[in-house]
Amino acid sequence: MAGLLTGSVVLVAMVSSAGSLLGAAPGSLLPLLLPAIVVGTAAVGGMWAGHLRQTRPQVYAGIGHGTPSTNAVPDAINVNI
Repeated sequence: MAGLLTGSVVLVAMVSSAGSLLGAAPGSLLPLLLPAIVVGTAAVGGMWAGHLRQTRPQVYAGIGHGTPSTNAVPDAINVNI
C-alpha cells in the first residue's frame, strides 16, 4: 500500500511540474497532454486485451507464458563489424 501511495505522490509531482519542464504558459493545456497520452495508451491496450480475450483466447492465455519454438530464434547471431 505504501508503494501505491508513494507512486501516486510522485506521479502528481511529475504532472504538476510538467508545465515548467515544457516551458508552457500558465494555464496552458500542454502539460496535460503527457498524462493523456499515457492514459489513452493504457485504455487502448486494455481494449486490445479484451478483444484478444474474446476472439482469440488461446493467444490471450499465452501472453507472458510462452517461449519461442526452438527454430523461431537462432541460437547464435554472428555479427562482424
